Amino acid sequence: MSSPLAQSATRDSTTQEPVRAAPAGVESATASAIAPEEETVEIPVPDVSDLVTEDDTPVENLIQEKLQRFLVECLYSSLKAEIPFLAACDIGLFYGIKEESLAPDVMLSLGVSVSEDWSQKRHRSYFVWEFGKPPDVAIEIVSNPNGGELGDKLEKYARARVPYYVVFDPLEQLSSEILQVYILYGDRYQQLALFYHSRQRKRKTDLCCQKGEAALGT
Repeated sequence: MSSPLAQSATRDSTTQEPVRAAPAGVESATASAIAPEEETVEIPVPDVSDLVTEDDTPVENLIQEKLQRFLVECLYSSLKAEIPFLAACDIGLFYGIKEESLAPDVMLSLGVSVSEDWSQKRHRSYFVWEFGKPPDVAIEIVSNPNGGELGDKLEKYARARVPYYVVFDPLEQLSSEILQVYILYGDRYQQLALFYHSRQRKRKTDLCCQKGEAALGT
């Protein structure tokens, strides 16, 4: 014979209201209040209708024209890349809607494809926000000593975040160095030879410190 306490527990369990599942597609108010709502932020594409992308500026001299054409043709004929790329000369490079555009004598951008719809103005120049990245290499060919290749152009290409900047000075109008290659390190360029020399000095210094610490430890 069961005890009155057990009988009471049995009555309570049998009279308890069953739990009803929420209808399909209906979330509980508590769950919806706790779960954060995902917001989609749309970044507007800059309006380029007022930007000057073609000004019909002629090539400065025959040397520059031949070198530009030679470099671009060599890239397309010999570069066996498994990814698409763009090699071009004198194409407007736009890296900020309020920044002055650049026009590298030659530029190379890996992993990008050119749109076939050239009727759109945004497809006829190199807009960084359209291609999704700056060019990998920008080359400037010195035609006169006042072009700013080692001055304001160098600073602008650094702001555009172009990883490699090359200055080719065939007539040695800027210095005795015919070819100067710069690599972007942080927000500034360092000449490639000096960059590697500084890295080598740092490695040697670190190695000497490690040897000194090991000697002291023994």
